[in-house]
This record gives sequence, C-alpha cells and structure tokens, in this order.
Amino acid sequence: MEKKKTNHTKKAPTLLILNLLIIGLVALGVGLLNKSTTINVKASALNVRTGPGLDYGVSSQVKSGTKLAVISQKNEWYKVTLPDGKTGWVASWLIGNTKTTPVTNIDAVITEDTPLREGPEEKSTVLTTLTKDTKVTITLEQNGWSQVELKDQAGWVQTSHVKESTEEENISEKTDDNLIYTREVSTNLRKEPQISGELVTTLTENTPVTVLETVDDWYKVETSDGQVGYVASWVMNTQPRSKNTLVTSISEATIMIDAGHGGDDVGASTSNNIREKDLTLSTAKILKATLEKTGARVLMTRDDDSWVELTDRSDLSNKEKPDVFISIHYDATEDQNIASGTHTFYYHDDDKKLAETIASYLDQLPLENHGASFNDLSVTRENNQPALLLELGYVSTNKDVTHIITKDYQQQAADLITQGLTEYFK
Repeated sequence: MEKKKTNHTKKAPTLLILNLLIIGLVALGVGLLNKSTTINVKASALNVRTGPGLDYGVSSQVKSGTKLAVISQKNEWYKVTLPDGKTGWVASWLIGNTKTTPVTNIDAVITEDTPLREGPEEKSTVLTTLTKDTKVTITLEQNGWSQVELKDQAGWVQTSHVKESTEEENISEKTDDNLIYTREVSTNLRKEPQISGELVTTLTENTPVTVLETVDDWYKVETSDGQVGYVASWVMNTQPRSKNTLVTSISEATIMIDAGHGGDDVGASTSNNIREKDLTLSTAKILKATLEKTGARVLMTRDDDSWVELTDRSDLSNKEKPDVFISIHYDATEDQNIASGTHTFYYHDDDKKLAETIASYLDQLPLENHGASFNDLSVTRENNQPALLLELGYVSTNKDVTHIITKDYQQQAADLITQGLTEYFK
C-alpha cells in the first residue's frame, strides 16, 4: 500500500502539468473564437440565411455598410452575428461584391427614363419604358443590371438608372395614417354613410383611398382620381395585401403555420375525448419540420398549448409578412358520423389559385376531398398575406377519426401540403 502511494506522489507533478496545458489550450481557443473577424457589407443588400447554403431559408437581410462579426466558417459560408445580436449565415463570395447580389424587397426609384427589358442585356425584348421617379422594388442585381418589380410587372433595367430609396423617403411613404385599402374584390363607394346610400362607383380590391373623416362605422374617403364618398369600415384594410410574386422557390419562402384553438379553447373533440387543439398543434409541428427540410423559413402562431386571439393571429401575419399563412383545423358536426373529408378555405380571390393548388394535392389523403371554396373566416379575411384555412377531417366522424389521430396521417397531410406549396412557388 505504501509503494502505491509513493508512485502516485511521483506522478502528481506530471498530471498537474498536463492539466495546466489543457486549460491553457482551451482558454486560447476561447480567446481566438471571441476575437472574431469583422466584415463590411459592400453590396446594396445581402441575404442572411438560416444555414450555410442556398437551400436554407432567408431569415433577414442586411444593407450596404453593415458590419458583421464572423463567428465561424463552413465551406464558403460565414456564420455571423448581426447588429441586433441574432446570428445567421452569409455567402463569403458576396461580401464586398456589388456585381451579383441576391436582393429581396428593396424600395427604389428610377432616376431617368429607361426601358424595362425582359432579360439583363441590351438585346433583350423591351417590355415598356419606365419614366423618371417611377417607384420600383429591386429583387436581384446582376452584372450592372437590376431586376425590378412594379405593380404586377417585372423586368430588368440598368443599375445605373435606379437608386435605392432613402430611409426617410420609405418612412414618409409607409406611415401615411390616412391611407386605407379596399379588402373586397368589389367595394361600393356611396354618397351617404349607409348601405342604402346611392352608389358613386365600385372600387377593386387593394385600391388605396384617403380617409377624410370617420362617421360611425363608415369612412368618408377620396380616391386617387378625386371621387369622394363613403365606404364601410368593415370592408377596408389598413395595409395593402401582399402579392408575393418575388419568391420563386419554396426554399426562399417564409410560411406561417397557425395551429387552431389552444388553451381554454379545446375546439371540437372526438367521442373518446381527443381534442382538436391537440390534433392541430401536433399536425402543425409535423408540417413545420417537413417544410424546414425544403429550406423554407417557418413561423408559428403558437407552438404550445396556449390560446391566441383570432385577431392576434392575423395581426402577427400582417406584421411578419410571410409568403403564405396556413391555419390548421379539424372539422365537426353536432350529430355524429354525418360528414367526412377535407376542406380548403380561402377568403380573398387572389388566394384562390393557392387554395386550388393545395386542395389538388389533398386528393391523395384517404378521406374525401371537398376541394377549395370561399369561406368568411377571421384569420383569412383579416389577413393581408395569402392565407388558407384547412379542415383536415371530422373529429365527429368515426371513419375520419381512425385516420386523423395517427402520426402517419398527419405526416401524409404535411407532405402533401408541402408538395402543394412547392408547386405554388415555382
């Protein structure tokens, strides 16, 4: 026993030295990581992605002059810390490069009369001529050319003929509290603030009008061509609805998923007390994971058993501006076993194509598909983004319940919704 003690005593200095070396190396490594390189964005805009590759979704965007701290590097991608403290990935070859930059939604203005061309070259077909001071949105920059969008048209102009709007200009344009927008495909402008009032004209969806005064539940407004009249407040939006024509791949899209009900609002229940709120949350989480595999950025209105007010759900969508909003529900009838199948509901006519695309894929579910149809529902009606509400089966029908309570069915539904969205964004 004494001999063993003596041996241990002799080894102690060696172990102590090794431990000190290890601690020193760890401290050095931490020091090197903390001493991160700072890079300066030279391009007019630079996409920040959720991972090191073009297949990952865009989480945010930084503008020229932004300083980014590099945390690490993987292949040709930098993991960086953004000014707001969040992290993301940027392509190393785009740092300091102004020739080719993936850009999204940069407000700009045409500086002189210039042709809008089909492609980024002089010999490309001229679509129209843009006059000086025309407001556009830059979506891509390439070799001295900028891809721009205005209203429902897109094309290319020489970058020298377009400049990014200043922050002050953007704020002055976007904070006009007196400007509201028609929500309906056909909105009546009347001479008096009542439904029986004489018709002045009919306005199309998304038409901006200026509010002159408020009379009970009506707005007295003026149109851009000078017509004055009254519109009902319940058919107006405070923001224009997004057309979302800039995204051409699901990997570039942001999807918001809304799990119906939650908290004290359990929704409908099966005969053996399986609650709709649990089914919707389970399905929403599976759909989120499935969509994220495509590179899409996914937001949730709730990710736990909490209640979110209906208006808060659409308000969150209007604030975050996802490319598509999808609310997940399961249907029910008062009497048992009298209805079966899935429904795809939309409110705005602009969303009909999206609804029909998703519904066409739900044909592959083992339940009857009732297709796409209009329905006046709060989360779609009050939504300025393309929005759908999906009823994925009936909790009041035994035949449906045998499917909808299973993870296999929910995964199949998630797969088919993802396939539909993939086609929609092509």
